[in-house]
Amino acid sequence: MEFDITPSERKQILGNVETVLEVIPKTGLKSLQEMLEQEFDITASNLKKHVGLSGEALDSVLFLFENQKIPRDVTTLALNIAIESVEHARKGFETIDMSWTGPIQFSVEGRSNISIVEEMITSANDTITIVGYSLTDEAKKIINLLEEVMKNNVEVIFVIHSDDKSNNIDTLKKIWKFYKRPKIYTREASETDVYFKIHAKMLVVDSKDILITSANLTWHGMSNNFELGLRVRGKTAEKGETLISDLIKRKYLKEVQW
Repeated sequence: MEFDITPSERKQILGNVETVLEVIPKTGLKSLQEMLEQEFDITASNLKKHVGLSGEALDSVLFLFENQKIPRDVTTLALNIAIESVEHARKGFETIDMSWTGPIQFSVEGRSNISIVEEMITSANDTITIVGYSLTDEAKKIINLLEEVMKNNVEVIFVIHSDDKSNNIDTLKKIWKFYKRPKIYTREASETDVYFKIHAKMLVVDSKDILITSANLTWHGMSNNFELGLRVRGKTAEKGETLISDLIKRKYLKEVQW
């Protein structure tokens, strides 16, 4: 079937599709798709009964399908593509927040590193990966939280710096008390690069929540220095965890035996 619409009519239709997406909840969009697939008549009563629409949402859908110039199958296709695009965008959507360490005498935008670290650890269901340069006895509170989540079968992996001047591994072994132990990985400096360091600081939880920060797991890093970081909830977290996994598989990082 051939049909012609003017640019202004096209703009109006697209605008109405956008309105439909904005005013109808996610569950309502799914119900609307099912209603269209089953070829129900687009009437006020059917939209109320099968989708639960009323008010502006109801008027927007009715207005979209009232345009006699556009066949219903074309309008349905346009709406379905729009809904699927929104769903795809939602899956790839990421939430980014700032974290920081610094003076607590004043309020600023962004949460403290320690509060974010504690929240992320306690929310874990499957895996936690921690990468760090320095770890001291002051990290004991965080270690205790890790021990608690391991009681619920959460897998914990540490990737920490180690050289002749570093006591990170010994410190971790000393303050860890729970019988279940995390896996520890490191990379030793070579003769050709004696200054090599694992200098990154990262926390990844369940492949969906990642904190990249300048703060070490020390008193200064979590309480007194000026440190900044970004917490990202979304696909980036999976990339961070995959990176560490690949480095372990390729033996770039070696496991430390307890």
